[in-house]
This record gives sequence, C-alpha cells and structure tokens, in this order.
Amino acid sequence: MGKLDQSLEELTVLAEMAKGVGGDIKADVDLWIGWNHYESGDFKQCQQCFNNWFDYFNEFSPGSSWVISFICFHQGLVDLKNGQIDSAKIRFDSMKDLLPEKSETDSDAWHRLLSWEKIMNMRYSITS
Repeated sequence: MGKLDQSLEELTVLAEMAKGVGGDIKADVDLWIGWNHYESGDFKQCQQCFNNWFDYFNEFSPGSSWVISFICFHQGLVDLKNGQIDSAKIRFDSMKDLLPEKSETDSDAWHRLLSWEKIMNMRYSITS
C-alpha cells in the first residue's frame, strides 16, 4: 500500500473520530483528506472535501472574506492541476477584493493567502 493510501486510511479513521467531536476539527480533517485526494489526482473527491470544509465555516461565518478567500485559493489550485487556467485566474482574482490591506493587527493568515495567490500567478503566468 502506498503512502497516500495509508494516509487516506488513517485520515478516514480520524474523520470518524472527529464526527464525535464535531466542529472545526471535523472540517479540518475534511481539508486534510482533500489534500490527500489532491495529491493522488482524485480531484472530484478533493473538491468535495474542500467544499465540506467551506460549508462548515461558512455556516458559522456567512460571507466571511477569509473563508471565501480560503476556498477560492484551494479550488484555484485544483483548477490549475486540471489545466483550467482561466477558471483558476478568476478564483485567484476574486481573492484580491476580499483580502484587506495589512494592518498591524491583522493575522498573517490573510496575507499568506494573498502571497500564495501571487506565487500562483507568477508560476503559471496568469496575471491580468
């Protein structure tokens, strides 16, 4: 059994355990499982896991710029892997309006997303 298979097996066990705990732990496990599917090339399952994460956090923070940016970034990466450059560009561009200018009180999470978006634009030459 390959490492991705073993990882998915272990994450599936963790997901079952997280169901009992609920909350953002389960959502985060879904995100990890999504990354496992991403690495194995199963993009349909990957998107479903990413969407599960989004649905959970969007339920508690409807319309949150951070949550929407986070899912746009992840879905944009899947689009790039699938060769859907135009779709990825749209997703990454939509992040720009959602992420505020950095202030001294902002967490780094916002700006890590924006930095990754810039890297993806440079890497895949999808700038405006």
